[in-house]
Amino acid sequence: MKKQFSILIADTEYKLRDKDLNGWLVQIPEDDSVSICPERIINVAYEFNTAPKSPRMPVKTIAEAREAVTAKLFKEQNIWIKTKVPILVMTTAN
Repeated sequence: MKKQFSILIADTEYKLRDKDLNGWLVQIPEDDSVSICPERIINVAYEFNTAPKSPRMPVKTIAEAREAVTAKLFKEQNIWIKTKVPILVMTTAN
């Protein structure tokens, strides 16, 4: 399966200009839209939290899901997390 890379940016203030941003590098199938990345991670977190052997502390955010959930659950949703910790994302005027 051919895959494409996408950077999921943590933009809590909804402003990209002149801001330091953190994000995660993810990989999805080439034919899928990159806009589905957050939805897939939310689905993975839901599956993780509702599993019979779910942890005492359920994941509540995308950041927690990426750090705590195993790669197997992400693979089932056709998303591969390449960085568990956020990386610095910079904006450019192109």
